[in-house]
Amino acid sequence: MSDKAVTRSGMSRPITLLVGLAATFLVISGLRDTANLVGPTFLALVLTIAVHPLHG
Repeated sequence: MSDKAVTRSGMSRPITLLVGLAATFLVISGLRDTANLVGPTFLALVLTIAVHPLHG
């Protein structure tokens, strides 16, 4: 057996960590760029969920 730690996908653990961090950075950057759209949409979702029990 090899001494390198290999995940199920076949990539080494440091590479998996770097890819995960890069993906997290891209998601956060995308959310910051689209905050003027995501904010009101999330607010509408929260208000809909909060008011839904009052309707039924």
